[in-house]
Amino acid sequence: MSNLKLTLVKDLARHLRAGHPWVFKQAIAKAPKLPAGAIVDIVDHGRFVARGYFDPYSHIAVRVLTRDERESVDAAFFRRRLARALSLREALLDRSESDSYRLVHGEGDGLPGVIVDLYSGFAVLKLYSAGLTPHRAIILEALRAVVPGLKGIVGRDEVDCEPTEGEEGRPQGRTLWGEDAPELVAIRESGARFLVDVLTGQKTGFFLDQRDNRRLVRDLARGREVLNCFSYTGGF
Repeated sequence: MSNLKLTLVKDLARHLRAGHPWVFKQAIAKAPKLPAGAIVDIVDHGRFVARGYFDPYSHIAVRVLTRDERESVDAAFFRRRLARALSLREALLDRSESDSYRLVHGEGDGLPGVIVDLYSGFAVLKLYSAGLTPHRAIILEALRAVVPGLKGIVGRDEVDCEPTEGEEGRPQGRTLWGEDAPELVAIRESGARFLVDVLTGQKTGFFLDQRDNRRLVRDLARGREVLNCFSYTGGF
């Protein structure tokens, strides 16, 4: 079955073809009522531009998943995206020193609105659009198929339901598949050990993007007494 076509009303086709990942509501002709997560084709003067998922609740009406008209958005699509993301990380990560990293970084990995962080065998999944909720089960299956040694998957900040409030009003995670994560997950990063709260901690539990900065501070602080005023998890 062909996807519903949404026509651009602004001259944005060249920006989308160049890599821009979003289509705002005001950029498309009024669409018929569509459910969250519907896969749609963006067209310009009848010509295919991009394919993505629809979100009726957001100012970003469509988040682009592919610019290849021949590529279907199905279970195999999500497995390919995750496998590519994993391959990129495996080429850079020293597993002898670190067992935790960001596996999927939304638009940067061709999965807009999707964040997946890995913590010593536990994946934490954050979906930033109601348009992703109908695809959650497929994403979970893809994670199970692609990520070796996966113990469990924790969901955080789902946008289609009222979140369970944890400490300090932060949404509390829940097990989506596999083992329940312990209250604190012990991880290794650059040879150091940290305890991460993947259920109620900030974001997914830890600021994995600060790995290089933590390594720099470690080297600069060696042999010194240092006051850490931002010691959320013992890092910063």
